[in-house]
Order: sequence, then structure tokens, then C-alpha cells
Amino acid sequence: SANSVEYVSLAMDSDGNPYVAYTDYGNGGRATVMRYSGTAWEVVGSAGLSAGTAYWNSLAIDSNNAPYVAYQDYANGGRATVMRYSGTAWEIVGSASFSSGGVEYVSLALDPDNNPFVAYRDTANNSRATVMSYE
Repeated sequence: SANSVEYVSLAMDSDGNPYVAYTDYGNGGRATVMRYSGTAWEVVGSAGLSAGTAYWNSLAIDSNNAPYVAYQDYANGGRATVMRYSGTAWEIVGSASFSSGGVEYVSLALDPDNNPFVAYRDTANNSRATVMSYE
């Protein structure tokens, strides 16, 4: 991206293609995911996929090569949100802003059944670590 970025996360699909998720200041600080096809970087879906500013982006690729991104969702009080690219559009996994309070240092992982697990610093719990899953 030619614009300033922040909170970059990198993941590889099963074909070895790199994906990056980042806070895209060229799109209002919203999250953008890009994929390198082997010849060029391409936006996955649409740039600025989050409803508002997205910090602490964490990216994971499922067993079907679908990217997931978890982030601190400023459109929803700084709580955690996870989105998945369906192949045609970005969709919220579960509910937007599922954490009880604001989050920082977001980390996303997928289990063998492609269920997302999100770990984060939980401001609603004295800044302790919290892990939540969606199954």
C-alpha cells in the first residue's frame, strides 16, 4: 500500500501465498487484507473491511485458505471483532464486539476445525489475558 499502515499481521495460505492484514490509513484507519498472488499484491474483498478504525490486527488462514482477521474495533467501543472472507465478501464471525470491554494485543488462531480462538489484553478484567473461542 502506498499509504501509511500500522498493526501489520502476516499469515501464509496452504499454497505458500502470503497475506497481510493492517490498519490502512488510506482507508480511514480501517482494516485491509492483501494477498500476494505470485506476481502482484491484491486486496482481498474490499479495502477498509472493518466498520471503523481497527487496531491490533491479527490474521489467520483456515484449512480452505479463507482469511480471518481479529482486531480492536473502534466502531464498537474498542472491543474485539473477528471477520472472515467468504470468497465474495467479508463477514462477521459470531457477533461484532464480542468481548466485554476494550482489547489490546489481539492474537488470533484457528483450531483444526477452523474455529477461531482470540487472545487479548482485557481492559474489562484489569488488563489480564483473556482467551475466547467461537464454535
